[in-house]
Amino acid sequence: ELTTCMFMCLKADLGTLLVEHPTFSVSVNLPPIVMGKNKILPVLEKLGLMPHLPQLTGEITERQALNEQGREAIRQARQLGARVAIDDFGTGQSGLQQLIGLEVDTIKIDQSFIRQLGTNIAAERLVRGIAALATILKVDIVAEGVETAEQASFLRAIGIEKGQGWLWAKALIPTELREWLS
Repeated sequence: ELTTCMFMCLKADLGTLLVEHPTFSVSVNLPPIVMGKNKILPVLEKLGLMPHLPQLTGEITERQALNEQGREAIRQARQLGARVAIDDFGTGQSGLQQLIGLEVDTIKIDQSFIRQLGTNIAAERLVRGIAALATILKVDIVAEGVETAEQASFLRAIGIEKGQGWLWAKALIPTELREWLS
């Protein structure tokens, strides 16, 4: 199964990095269907990843988080000690009431909004609003798809300190990641 293979690769490729750098964290997609079958815990135990769960963030899309299977995946990940992020935030159909009930650590703003910064005032206002919402809910916020210094500057100016995107690095294989971190 793909999720098991992903955790095996994580252990093989980044296991020593997690030990050597306790502040290093890794985000992984968290399929609710797999979590619902309680298959993750035995895999994590077998691979010796349990001590590193605080360094792992399970990502679940906004749409997945709104159904019962997604909510159960969030509960299970949190019970194991992993952090949880809502991925692609802003692309689903969540109402504010639904967001209140989600016990997540991070909201990741979808790149479709970030791409429009500097060219679309409505997108800028929306991103500001999401940043304010994250502050009110006391959750971290990450901007996805940051590609320009101007986007990063705008995000920092409104209090978004974390981002991912090609501005900082392309997708890296483990050896490139070690080199990039040093």
